[in-house]
Amino acid sequence: MSSGATTTLTVTSSGSPHTVTANYVNADGNFSNSSGTLSGGQTVNPNASTVTLTSSPNPAAFGQSITFTATVTSGGSGTPTGTVTFKDGTTTLGTGTLNTSGVATFATYR
Repeated sequence: MSSGATTTLTVTSSGSPHTVTANYVNADGNFSNSSGTLSGGQTVNPNASTVTLTSSPNPAAFGQSITFTATVTSGGSGTPTGTVTFKDGTTTLGTGTLNTSGVATFATYR
C-alpha cells in the first residue's frame, strides 16, 4: 500500500504566528483526502541582534567629516537587513542602509 502527504510551509519573520496546514493526498484509493492545521500556528520569534558602532576619525576636529559605521550581527542565522538611524542624543543625524554584510555607514560634518 502506498500513500502520500504534502505539506507546504514558507516561514518569514513577520506575521507570526503562521498557519501551517498538512494535506493528505489519497494515493491508493483506500483512504479519503484530508487536511489538518497546526493548532495555534507556528510562532517564529525574531533573532537577537547586536549593534557595534564606530566612528572615524575619533577624535575629530570641528568642521571635519566624520563617518559613523554600524555593524549589526545576528544571534541566529542570516544577516540583518534594513536601515540604521544614527542619532546625537534625541536628534537624528541621518540613516544608513545595511549592506549584505550587515554594515551601514553615515558621514557628516561636525
